[in-house]
Amino acid sequence: MAKEQGKEKDVYAEFYRMPVNWRELKEDPFPGDRWKVQVERVVELTQDDFEEFRENLCEYRRFIETHGQCAYFDEEENCAHCLLVTTSEQKEGILVEAEGFSYARYAAYIPDSRVLELTETEAEKEGELAYKVYTPKSNMAAEQKIKNARFYFRMANLVNLKECPVDREPESFQIIRRFCLPRWKFMEFASDLARRNPWLNRPDAKAFYYEIGEPRKCAAVTTDDSREAILVDTQGYDYARICAYIPDYRRLELSGVSVTYYNGIKAVDEKSPYIETAVFYRGANTLYGFENQNPHSHEDSFQIEKQVVLTDSDYMEFATNMKEDYEFLFSNHSSMYFEPDRQCWHCLFVTGEHAPGGILVDSEGYAHAEYSALIPYKKKLNLSGIPIESHLPDAHRKEQIPGDQETKESHKGREGER
Repeated sequence: MAKEQGKEKDVYAEFYRMPVNWRELKEDPFPGDRWKVQVERVVELTQDDFEEFRENLCEYRRFIETHGQCAYFDEEENCAHCLLVTTSEQKEGILVEAEGFSYARYAAYIPDSRVLELTETEAEKEGELAYKVYTPKSNMAAEQKIKNARFYFRMANLVNLKECPVDREPESFQIIRRFCLPRWKFMEFASDLARRNPWLNRPDAKAFYYEIGEPRKCAAVTTDDSREAILVDTQGYDYARICAYIPDYRRLELSGVSVTYYNGIKAVDEKSPYIETAVFYRGANTLYGFENQNPHSHEDSFQIEKQVVLTDSDYMEFATNMKEDYEFLFSNHSSMYFEPDRQCWHCLFVTGEHAPGGILVDSEGYAHAEYSALIPYKKKLNLSGIPIESHLPDAHRKEQIPGDQETKESHKGREGER
């Protein structure tokens, strides 16, 4: 933080939720949420990359996904812990409080970032986008990691674990692996800690153990949209045999720890760049009305059975009247259903010819959208190999299997080049 007469001076900024671009931060006629600011990381982009970022604040950003765990809101202190995105060629910057997302969920405009005390500690380069990452010097000593926890044997569920009356001595631990689950799967796991979970039975599961005089070797089970975590020592089993509760996983030492992501269907050691879960709403009539509806549950996994491509005008008609009956929904009704065992929606992806996003639809046997989920950007979906049902006037055939949605001519051209 900036200092004045030897004392730390708090810096405040007005944050806005889901702004489209930087002009909304500067020119919005209504005041935003005034929060105290603590910068946890500074991301320094090139001038061109910064210009592109500030014009498209709702776009997916790899650097926010990578460092977004530092960006959260502390309700007790009314303080936004955030990233400062800026460039070496300008004084201005944009504060990002991501709330676990990979875009600027909350953002504030800073005309002069020199009001913050910034000390370079490391530089990172990722892919084709080169950027530097700073950690403010004043924050480095303040990051206190949890080194000890109270472990309990064979607890029934998370409530029992949190409220256990036995006051055990805290013991040191070392995290060998982190499991990151979708919210619904974490709650399922936490509701029955004695349940067998195949994803816990990994080749390195025998690395979870306790040896007298040594830190307990364990796994950290977390979720993307909550700060809670459960430390698990399986002792070679596939359930939480010994565990400890951690209120905020950000205080765990997770640097260099391998991560296994579980999307509700399979466990992988590398997070997919694609969206694999969504919140489905029942009875939404327009794509603008999802937030006013009650969600079916927390985020669930989904499996797209077919893409339905409409003309832009027909797509807007559908997107604003989803309770109406549509022939393409009725003809595909057998492909749409909810699978409770996997908590997975089998659905259609309905989009327009030039629409940036689309809508996941489960009609539940009807001819209207009984359940639906909004996908803002279709490029975040893995659509390779999924059949397309085209309702465009110039479509040569009703259905096709896309590679990456190229025409036959482009495929032939590539074959000729080979």
